[in-house]
Amino acid sequence: GMGGVGKTTIAKKIYHHKDIRSHFDAFAWVCVSQQWQQEDVLQRILNKLEPEKKKEINRMKVEELVEELFEVQKKKRCLIVLDDVWGKDVWVILRPAFPPRQVNSKIILTTRNREIARYIDRDTPCHLYQQRHLNETESWELLKKKIYRGLNIRGISSSECAAIHNCLLVIFYFLN
Repeated sequence: GMGGVGKTTIAKKIYHHKDIRSHFDAFAWVCVSQQWQQEDVLQRILNKLEPEKKKEINRMKVEELVEELFEVQKKKRCLIVLDDVWGKDVWVILRPAFPPRQVNSKIILTTRNREIARYIDRDTPCHLYQQRHLNETESWELLKKKIYRGLNIRGISSSECAAIHNCLLVIFYFLN
């Protein structure tokens, strides 16, 4: 979904949830972004999954990084978040580092591009979750709940809050 609808926020809530934390052995969160480098992304993932091997990981070649990431996911239950993926080339290039679904490790990938999600689903069947926008009434109710706690603001209609759902997310970020 488009920027600001809460993809990263939802992924963070899952990533930090106590039940999730107790289910997995190792965790890695990597923001991929538009200007990404395969070696850098693989090193960052591995350094989080195996911090005790940081020096060794940072000396590995790309092929070794791919193999190491593949193997660590077979040994440990890993949760890996690839946040803000912009192109399907990311998955095409990183895919060999991730074992088939039978392994207990899981990947969460956030993207603005629905085509990337569909491409990945064709390659590796997965669960696609699309964040929906709040409607006018939901936006207004959320604004009242977060900002106007206890104040009487009945005179303002929900239509006066039209198209503010992205703005609300920014406001809430600074309030929390």
